[in-house]
Amino acid sequence: MEKTIYNRRYEALIVWLRDARSASGLTMREVGDRLDWSLSTVQKIEKGLHRIDALQLVRYCEVLGVDVHEAVELLRGDG
Repeated sequence: MEKTIYNRRYEALIVWLRDARSASGLTMREVGDRLDWSLSTVQKIEKGLHRIDALQLVRYCEVLGVDVHEAVELLRGDG
């Protein structure tokens, strides 16, 4: 079974999150502060070294002001 952290759909999600954060004008530190996460955690997520769970994804999208449904479409392969 393929590990999801190395899945091409998951990689697309990470690129989408990085792009959304950049477009929002937030730094990784600011995202971490708003989520009460360490900068290291945000960096690992955006480098694909730490898998984000469903609740974290929802919260991440809320902070970035993006629709979590777009993220799910990427994971489903619809995006």
